[in-house]
Amino acid sequence: MKKIIASAVFSALAFASTGSIAAPQALVSNESIPAADCDILAEDVRIALSNSVLGAWNCVDAQNSILMATCHTSGRKASRTIDVPCDADPATPAPVCDGSGGAGATFNRVTNSGVAIFVGSTGGGQLGPAPLDGSECNAGDLAAKVPDPAGP
Repeated sequence: MKKIIASAVFSALAFASTGSIAAPQALVSNESIPAADCDILAEDVRIALSNSVLGAWNCVDAQNSILMATCHTSGRKASRTIDVPCDADPATPAPVCDGSGGAGATFNRVTNSGVAIFVGSTGGGQLGPAPLDGSECNAGDLAAKVPDPAGP
């Protein structure tokens, strides 16, 4: 399932080209994301999501990037520990490294609950799970993972 979600995110991010802001939008399987809605896109993009996978995207001019988040509605919500990719660049969706993964690690070790929401950006960083924060797999929680930095 993670490979399918990752493929959907990479497919969307691969069609990127330079910028305009749209608020976070629901990603509807097999419906086009029109290039007119995001200047960064060179052409319309159509993404097929697996059954029960939800997605959201945002065209962010300030970062010259497209942000995307996906999750599975039947995803595990129990408490667990995962490694969340991190970096030192605040412009990426990845959190800043906090040392919990060990010296020099490019991941934070996080224990919490909630569904795994995968995030990615054309602006760099890594495709991977967002920190577990009790999120549900729904449109509102997905939109929160691809925020407009200028605010609502």
